[in-house]
Amino acid sequence: QPPIPTSLSSDVLLSSTPQTLIDLESDPLQKSKPRTPQSIKEAYDSKVSTGAVNIQAPGWVGFLDRLKSGYFFGFFEAAEDSLRNPSKPNTNPWLLRPSVTFPLAFAVVGLAFAVMVEGGGIRERGEVRRDELDEVVLRK
Repeated sequence: QPPIPTSLSSDVLLSSTPQTLIDLESDPLQKSKPRTPQSIKEAYDSKVSTGAVNIQAPGWVGFLDRLKSGYFFGFFEAAEDSLRNPSKPNTNPWLLRPSVTFPLAFAVVGLAFAVMVEGGGIRERGEVRRDELDEVVLRK
């Protein structure tokens, strides 16, 4: 089918001006912002030179840099913390240590999933289900 041309017209019936307008010239924060292309480039270059802007290398190098600077929690975080700061005693109860809570959480979620699958709460789409009525009809 060819596209059907449509048109739309609208009329403004009522208009009002906002109660407060921001005066960009009187606001000190807006005055200090660079407005010309040259001043924007200079401001950006100064931020890059001071390290305020993080420029990552392209490709795998940038990905590895981002991976190295990331924070990852895990099973042995409590042990790592005590190795980094031996003077600070580990006061966490044994049950709240990540080496216990993470495997426990995974085990609980896995067990809940297994119970849901075995109980029939999760089924494969399109699966043929048979009940008592099917048995009666198929016998005849």
